[in-house]
Amino acid sequence: MFSERLFKDGMLTINEAHKILLPQYKNIMLCIHKGINRVRELRQKEPEYYMSLKPRTIANMVHDNIELMAKEIFKGKGQDIAVYTKKGFLIINFYGRIFLRFKKLQNCLMPCNIQTEQQRAFDEQTLFEGHITHLSAGYRLNDIGEYKDAHIVCVAYRKLQWNLKLPEVKEAITRNSDLVTSDQPIVVVRKSASKKLGEAS
Repeated sequence: MFSERLFKDGMLTINEAHKILLPQYKNIMLCIHKGINRVRELRQKEPEYYMSLKPRTIANMVHDNIELMAKEIFKGKGQDIAVYTKKGFLIINFYGRIFLRFKKLQNCLMPCNIQTEQQRAFDEQTLFEGHITHLSAGYRLNDIGEYKDAHIVCVAYRKLQWNLKLPEVKEAITRNSDLVTSDQPIVVVRKSASKKLGEAS
């Protein structure tokens, strides 16, 4: 079902992206989990201060810590995988085919973006030249800023095209050894181009 190419301009299909990223799902999740845990530590040490923060502030703190972990975890992976800042984004480059960034997700799985020119270009798959697929490693937080779930999402032409649900932990988020991986992607694919912007199937 998912072997049919979704795009005509060289972007990766869901199965192709899954095959490339599968060996790195655990590292991607470690970035997310460790970044969230650093903010959770603040909540435990200074609960009154933490509860005074706005949800947007907490989300920004989580994002910044996730990016710090990405620099640490993906540093020195060799020529095929690299992490660097490019055009204002922290990017993990996988084999020159996928440029991955980290983003908080809306409930509909669309990335939370301030619609700058660069953000629009990323979401339209035009920010970087060449046969590069722009993907987001997205995470959702609950109302008090704690981890809910994580996904790899592909947005093109301002619409959610497909979603790969990232492996979850069995118990506490701090137990990274409990990450469960699968050889098969868990996917959400748009069924109709007539759906509203940001709706997932």
